[in-house]
Amino acid sequence: MPTKVGERRSEIEQQLRGALDGAPGLSALRIAISVEGKCATLCGMVWTREQRDQAEALARTTPGVSTVKNYLSINLFQ
Repeated sequence: MPTKVGERRSEIEQQLRGALDGAPGLSALRIAISVEGKCATLCGMVWTREQRDQAEALARTTPGVSTVKNYLSINLFQ
């Protein structure tokens, strides 16, 4: 049986996933999300600094997130 903390984490991850999947330029990227407490961590590869910043901004505005660790790498070999 999931705990309330686990349910909340899953809810935040789903909200953030929906925001990333609905964002132009980000929906096709494979961005991994994990949430621990109120901290969201983003991992993966993006093509531009703008995409990296956009993903972080979406994470920061997700309800329940107060801290974002952005480990997204920019692929310089397009």
